[in-house]
Amino acid sequence: MSWTIDFLPNEQILRVTTHGTMDLALIKQMAREALDAGLAHQALRYLIDHRDMIPALSSEDIFDLPKINADMGVGRTMRVAIVFSPDSPRAEDFFYYDVRNLSKGSSNIRQFSDLQQALDWLLT
Repeated sequence: MSWTIDFLPNEQILRVTTHGTMDLALIKQMAREALDAGLAHQALRYLIDHRDMIPALSSEDIFDLPKINADMGVGRTMRVAIVFSPDSPRAEDFFYYDVRNLSKGSSNIRQFSDLQQALDWLLT
């Protein structure tokens, strides 16, 4: 598997740590498992650590991700912090996804290159 999921009870955050190359099918599977785990823990805050993941997505895949997320159940009451490596060979994909989310008015999904900033945002 290309990810691990754990719950941080003190912070009430569901953490997903990904590894390797992930295409759209794997990202959707990871999201489904994370949402299921979040539901089991009644979590509304998610930390997605993609610092060790390289996306294998087309521009169309990234364009569709906000709708895919909504269709899977990512709601406005949830906060999702995505952490990526600015040195990623596909860093532009993370930037494109961020712009796409902002263009859809999604203020509850944010991207960070610093883990502590992501945690701080989730906890505010």
